[in-house]
Amino acid sequence: MKKALEISNERLVTAAYAVMAAQGSAMHLTDFFVLGAAKRALSLSTSIFMLIDEEQALAAVTLARPHLDTLLRLHSLELVTNVTEHVRAIIGGERLNKRKDRNGQPLTDKMLVQSLTRKSGMEWVAAVYDRTSSFVHFSEKAMLQLFSEDRTGEASISSRYKAPLKDEIELKMLTLRVNNEIASRVKGWA
Repeated sequence: MKKALEISNERLVTAAYAVMAAQGSAMHLTDFFVLGAAKRALSLSTSIFMLIDEEQALAAVTLARPHLDTLLRLHSLELVTNVTEHVRAIIGGERLNKRKDRNGQPLTDKMLVQSLTRKSGMEWVAAVYDRTSSFVHFSEKAMLQLFSEDRTGEASISSRYKAPLKDEIELKMLTLRVNNEIASRVKGWA
């Protein structure tokens, strides 16, 4: 799977360089937004893989949600009337949920998730958002990590948590999928 991450991250880097090359020396505000998303995706995807490999699955799954958030924020660019004005407001510190799409609907996480989920091939986004959000907030998912995988009722406190192999693979595949979606959108700005 490390090779798959290298390939996915290379796609992100290539897409980012395409954005920079397309603009020559004249970078636009939106380019900084898109390039920042690419950089964040590189950092988060690499960290998720490292954390899983270091038996820090609870931390890894927690980072999956901001990784998906990066994709959602890129998706917001597709929904607004004036992309430059939108990016200027976000870079200026305005909260995304205070911004509106071209139909006047607030760009809340819920709206962005629903909008992206409606796109062909993106039906997985809503379920992933819900599952990863439960790890960002201290919820039953985080508390249940206290108990052994076989659910014998035996509690364990440790700095490490090795998720079942199936879950590790699923999280790595999700990370690659989000990375590739982000790379496609970054490349679209070139």
